[in-house]
Amino acid sequence: MSKQEVQKEAPQSTGYSTWMVFFLVILALGAGALFVARKERAFPIESVIIRGEVNPTDQAQMQKILKPAVENGFFNLKLQKMQASVQNLSDISQAEVRRIWPATVLINVSAQKPVARFGNNSLINAYGEIFQVSLSQEEVKKLPKFFGDATSTVQMLSYYQQISDVLKPLNMQVIAVESDPGQFLSVTLDSGVTLKLGRDNVLDRVERFVKVYPKVFATNARRAQEVDLQYQNGMAVKWSS
Repeated sequence: MSKQEVQKEAPQSTGYSTWMVFFLVILALGAGALFVARKERAFPIESVIIRGEVNPTDQAQMQKILKPAVENGFFNLKLQKMQASVQNLSDISQAEVRRIWPATVLINVSAQKPVARFGNNSLINAYGEIFQVSLSQEEVKKLPKFFGDATSTVQMLSYYQQISDVLKPLNMQVIAVESDPGQFLSVTLDSGVTLKLGRDNVLDRVERFVKVYPKVFATNARRAQEVDLQYQNGMAVKWSS
Protein backbone atom coordinates (compact mmCIF):
# COMPACT_ATOMS: atom_id res chain seq x y z
CA MET A 1 0.00 0.00 0.00
CA SER A 2 1.33 3.39 -0.94
CA LYS A 3 2.02 6.21 1.52
CA GLN A 4 -0.61 8.30 -0.11
CA GLU A 5 -3.25 5.65 0.57
CA VAL A 6 -2.73 5.44 4.36
CA GLN A 7 -3.07 9.21 4.97
CA LYS A 8 -6.43 10.30 6.28
CA GLU A 9 -8.02 13.54 5.26
CA ALA A 10 -7.87 16.15 8.09
CA PRO A 11 -11.34 17.14 9.37
CA GLN A 12 -12.46 20.61 8.38
CA SER A 13 -12.88 23.19 11.19
CA THR A 14 -16.49 24.05 11.90
CA GLY A 15 -15.77 27.19 13.99
CA TYR A 16 -17.49 25.69 17.04
CA SER A 17 -14.23 25.58 19.01
CA THR A 18 -13.54 29.26 18.43
CA TRP A 19 -17.03 30.30 19.50
CA MET A 20 -16.82 28.07 22.57
CA VAL A 21 -13.59 29.75 23.69
CA PHE A 22 -15.11 33.19 23.12
CA PHE A 23 -18.20 32.25 25.15
CA LEU A 24 -16.07 30.93 28.01
CA VAL A 25 -14.04 34.15 28.08
CA ILE A 26 -17.21 36.29 28.26
CA LEU A 27 -18.61 34.03 30.97
CA ALA A 28 -15.40 34.33 32.96
CA LEU A 29 -15.37 38.11 32.65
CA GLY A 30 -18.98 38.36 33.78
CA ALA A 31 -18.32 36.11 36.76
CA GLY A 32 -15.26 38.19 37.63
CA ALA A 33 -17.24 41.42 37.48
CA LEU A 34 -19.94 39.93 39.72
CA PHE A 35 -17.27 38.80 42.17
CA VAL A 36 -15.67 42.25 42.23
CA ALA A 37 -19.03 43.94 42.77
CA ARG A 38 -19.82 41.64 45.67
CA LYS A 39 -16.34 42.17 47.05
CA GLU A 40 -16.75 45.97 46.87
CA ARG A 41 -20.00 45.81 48.82
CA ALA A 42 -18.11 43.82 51.42
CA PHE A 43 -16.10 46.97 52.26
CA PRO A 44 -18.65 49.27 53.93
CA ILE A 45 -18.01 52.90 54.82
CA GLU A 46 -17.50 53.16 58.57
CA SER A 47 -16.91 56.89 58.97
CA VAL A 48 -17.44 60.16 57.12
CA ILE A 49 -15.25 63.10 58.15
CA ILE A 50 -16.32 66.63 57.17
CA ARG A 51 -13.76 69.41 57.55
CA GLY A 52 -14.91 72.99 57.27
CA GLU A 53 -17.80 75.18 58.39
CA VAL A 54 -21.25 74.00 57.34
CA ASN A 55 -24.49 75.69 58.35
CA PRO A 56 -27.37 73.55 59.77
CA THR A 57 -29.40 73.71 56.56
CA ASP A 58 -26.51 72.45 54.44
CA GLN A 59 -25.70 69.79 57.05
CA ALA A 60 -29.16 68.29 56.58
CA GLN A 61 -28.84 68.45 52.79
CA MET A 62 -25.38 66.89 52.96
CA GLN A 63 -26.72 63.93 54.95
CA LYS A 64 -29.29 63.29 52.21
CA ILE A 65 -26.51 63.32 49.62
CA LEU A 66 -24.12 61.10 51.56
CA LYS A 67 -26.50 58.41 52.82
CA PRO A 68 -27.25 56.70 49.48
CA ALA A 69 -23.75 57.42 48.19
CA VAL A 70 -21.94 55.54 50.98
CA GLU A 71 -24.31 52.59 51.17
CA ASN A 72 -22.70 50.91 48.13
CA GLY A 73 -19.36 50.52 49.84
CA PHE A 74 -15.85 51.91 49.70
CA PHE A 75 -15.00 50.99 46.09
CA ASN A 76 -18.33 51.99 44.58
CA LEU A 77 -18.17 55.62 45.67
CA LYS A 78 -18.73 58.05 42.80
CA LEU A 79 -16.40 60.76 44.05
CA GLN A 80 -16.94 63.33 41.31
CA LYS A 81 -20.72 63.08 41.56
CA MET A 82 -20.59 63.43 45.36
CA GLN A 83 -18.22 66.39 45.10
CA ALA A 84 -20.45 68.19 42.59
CA SER A 85 -23.55 67.60 44.74
CA VAL A 86 -21.88 68.93 47.89
CA GLN A 87 -20.44 71.94 46.05
CA ASN A 88 -23.91 72.88 44.77
CA LEU A 89 -25.16 73.49 48.30
CA SER A 90 -25.99 77.13 48.98
CA ASP A 91 -23.28 77.88 51.54
CA ILE A 92 -20.47 75.82 50.00
CA SER A 93 -17.93 77.52 47.77
CA GLN A 94 -15.62 74.55 47.12
CA ALA A 95 -15.64 70.86 48.04
CA GLU A 96 -13.20 67.97 47.80
CA VAL A 97 -14.18 64.32 48.41
CA ARG A 98 -11.54 61.62 48.99
CA ARG A 99 -11.43 57.96 50.04
CA ILE A 100 -9.13 56.98 52.91
CA TRP A 101 -8.38 53.28 53.21
CA PRO A 102 -9.93 51.15 54.50
CA ALA A 103 -13.36 52.59 55.35
CA THR A 104 -13.37 56.40 55.55
CA VAL A 105 -14.65 59.20 53.36
CA LEU A 106 -13.07 62.64 53.86
CA ILE A 107 -14.93 65.76 52.70
CA ASN A 108 -13.16 69.13 52.78
CA VAL A 109 -15.49 72.09 52.33
CA SER A 110 -14.97 75.84 52.09
CA ALA A 111 -17.93 77.94 53.11
CA GLN A 112 -19.15 80.83 51.02
CA LYS A 113 -17.78 84.10 52.40
CA PRO A 114 -19.91 87.10 51.41
CA VAL A 115 -18.02 90.25 50.46
CA ALA A 116 -20.99 92.26 49.17
CA ARG A 117 -24.77 92.36 48.85
CA PHE A 118 -26.40 92.11 45.47
CA GLY A 119 -29.90 93.45 44.96
CA ASN A 120 -32.30 92.81 47.83
CA ASN A 121 -31.79 89.16 48.71
CA SER A 122 -28.51 87.90 47.28
CA LEU A 123 -24.83 88.00 48.19
CA ILE A 124 -21.56 87.99 46.27
CA ASN A 125 -18.52 85.91 47.21
CA ALA A 126 -14.83 86.66 46.64
CA TYR A 127 -15.07 85.29 43.09
CA GLY A 128 -17.92 87.60 42.11
CA GLU A 129 -20.41 84.73 42.17
CA ILE A 130 -23.98 85.31 43.35
CA PHE A 131 -25.37 83.09 46.10
CA GLN A 132 -27.99 83.17 48.84
CA VAL A 133 -27.59 82.37 52.51
CA SER A 134 -29.13 83.61 55.73
CA LEU A 135 -27.20 86.34 57.57
CA SER A 136 -28.04 88.46 60.57
CA GLN A 137 -29.00 92.09 59.99
CA GLU A 138 -25.76 93.20 61.63
CA GLU A 139 -23.70 91.11 59.21
CA VAL A 140 -25.67 92.37 56.22
CA LYS A 141 -25.22 96.04 57.17
CA LYS A 142 -21.43 95.68 57.15
CA LEU A 143 -21.37 94.65 53.49
CA PRO A 144 -21.26 97.07 50.54
CA LYS A 145 -24.22 96.89 48.18
CA PHE A 146 -23.93 96.23 44.44
CA PHE A 147 -26.54 97.27 41.89
CA GLY A 148 -26.46 96.16 38.27
CA ASP A 149 -26.80 93.24 35.92
CA ALA A 150 -25.96 89.79 37.26
CA THR A 151 -23.35 89.38 34.51
CA SER A 152 -21.38 92.42 35.74
CA THR A 153 -20.72 91.30 39.33
CA VAL A 154 -17.12 90.21 38.66
CA GLN A 155 -16.28 93.58 37.12
CA MET A 156 -18.03 95.50 39.92
CA LEU A 157 -16.14 93.51 42.54
CA SER A 158 -12.83 94.22 40.82
CA TYR A 159 -13.57 97.96 40.70
CA TYR A 160 -14.74 97.92 44.32
CA GLN A 161 -11.44 96.43 45.47
CA GLN A 162 -9.26 98.75 43.36
CA ILE A 163 -11.21 101.92 44.21
CA SER A 164 -11.07 101.02 47.91
CA ASP A 165 -7.27 100.92 47.68
CA VAL A 166 -7.12 104.32 45.94
CA LEU A 167 -9.33 105.88 48.64
CA LYS A 168 -7.21 104.70 51.57
CA PRO A 169 -5.37 108.05 51.97
CA LEU A 170 -8.75 109.71 52.61
CA ASN A 171 -9.81 107.01 55.07
CA MET A 172 -13.05 106.61 53.11
CA GLN A 173 -14.90 103.42 52.29
CA VAL A 174 -17.12 102.40 49.38
CA ILE A 175 -20.59 101.43 50.61
CA ALA A 176 -22.31 101.00 47.22
CA VAL A 177 -21.33 100.23 43.62
CA GLU A 178 -23.71 100.67 40.71
CA SER A 179 -23.24 99.70 37.07
CA ASP A 180 -25.98 100.72 34.65
CA PRO A 181 -26.88 98.86 31.41
CA GLY A 182 -24.23 100.86 29.56
CA GLN A 183 -21.64 99.80 32.19
CA PHE A 184 -21.27 103.36 33.44
CA LEU A 185 -19.98 103.06 36.98
CA SER A 186 -20.76 105.10 40.07
CA VAL A 187 -19.80 104.53 43.70
CA THR A 188 -21.16 105.92 46.96
CA LEU A 189 -18.78 106.56 49.85
CA ASP A 190 -19.45 106.36 53.57
CA SER A 191 -19.23 110.16 53.68
CA GLY A 192 -22.44 110.26 51.65
CA VAL A 193 -20.96 111.52 48.38
CA THR A 194 -21.56 109.67 45.09
CA LEU A 195 -18.78 109.61 42.49
CA LYS A 196 -19.89 109.25 38.88
CA LEU A 197 -16.99 107.54 37.14
CA GLY A 198 -18.28 106.43 33.72
CA ARG A 199 -16.74 103.39 32.07
CA ASP A 200 -13.29 104.60 30.94
CA ASN A 201 -10.24 105.57 33.01
CA VAL A 202 -12.19 104.83 36.17
CA LEU A 203 -9.22 104.59 38.52
CA ASP A 204 -7.61 107.74 37.09
CA ARG A 205 -10.80 109.64 37.91
CA VAL A 206 -10.84 108.36 41.47
CA GLU A 207 -7.20 109.41 41.86
CA ARG A 208 -8.15 112.89 40.63
CA PHE A 209 -10.83 113.07 43.32
CA VAL A 210 -8.35 111.99 45.99
CA LYS A 211 -5.84 114.59 44.83
CA VAL A 212 -8.20 117.57 45.00
CA TYR A 213 -10.19 116.46 48.02
CA PRO A 214 -8.09 118.25 50.70
CA LYS A 215 -8.40 121.65 49.00
CA VAL A 216 -11.84 121.45 47.38
CA PHE A 217 -13.92 119.31 49.70
CA ALA A 218 -12.31 118.92 53.12
CA THR A 219 -12.23 122.69 53.80
CA ASN A 220 -15.65 123.47 52.34
CA ALA A 221 -18.48 124.09 54.79
CA ARG A 222 -20.96 122.55 52.39
CA ARG A 223 -21.10 118.79 51.89
CA ALA A 224 -20.72 117.40 48.40
CA GLN A 225 -23.66 115.25 47.39
CA GLU A 226 -22.44 114.14 43.96
CA VAL A 227 -19.19 114.53 42.04
CA ASP A 228 -19.21 113.87 38.30
CA LEU A 229 -15.67 112.94 37.27
CA GLN A 230 -16.44 112.05 33.65
CA TYR A 231 -14.90 115.30 32.37
CA GLN A 232 -11.43 115.12 30.86
CA ASN A 233 -9.88 117.98 32.83
CA GLY A 234 -12.32 118.72 35.60
CA MET A 235 -15.40 117.70 37.54
CA ALA A 236 -18.93 118.86 38.28
CA VAL A 237 -19.99 119.06 41.92
CA LYS A 238 -23.51 118.99 43.27
CA TRP A 239 -23.56 120.39 46.77
CA SER A 240 -26.15 119.53 49.39
CA SER A 241 -28.47 122.39 50.24
